[in-house]
Amino acid sequence: MKKLQKIFILLNERGFLLLEWIIALPLIVMLLWSFNNLFINSYDKCKFLIADFILQQEMESALSRIVEIARISYEFEDKNDVYTFKYKSMKNISPENGQYKYFKDEGKIYRGVSSGNSNPITGDSWQSNTIVTKFKCQQNGKLLHIRLEAKSTLSNHEIFLTTEVYMRGLQ
Repeated sequence: MKKLQKIFILLNERGFLLLEWIIALPLIVMLLWSFNNLFINSYDKCKFLIADFILQQEMESALSRIVEIARISYEFEDKNDVYTFKYKSMKNISPENGQYKYFKDEGKIYRGVSSGNSNPITGDSWQSNTIVTKFKCQQNGKLLHIRLEAKSTLSNHEIFLTTEVYMRGLQ
């Protein structure tokens, strides 16, 4: 009987909680560390994906706006990298009196007279911080060659868009 009591004393639950903590604590720390690492990496990847998407969307939108006006223009002027497209407006109800001016200033493309009283058509998103590095329009007969280059300061990715527009209304 005394031998049986000695065996039960050895199987006592004293110290069992300490043994659980010695095993479980490193596992909990590793689990929390891996979740934290997974969250941080996912956040960075999503942030860069959104910045690249906005960069692409802004440049494609700006290019399509310029191309749309260039197609209906009857006159094109280039004065000190301020590109003026003149078109026939209906009943002269447009505020620009039948003309659009596009220019690049401080890394943004503006439509209007000057950057002080114009709204930018690119670079307004804080999620991408888009900077237009090059905006060039060159006329060759009735063809207008348009080139846009921009960069996202967040992801440091660049985009180059180029197209040629047949200006059917050009005289």
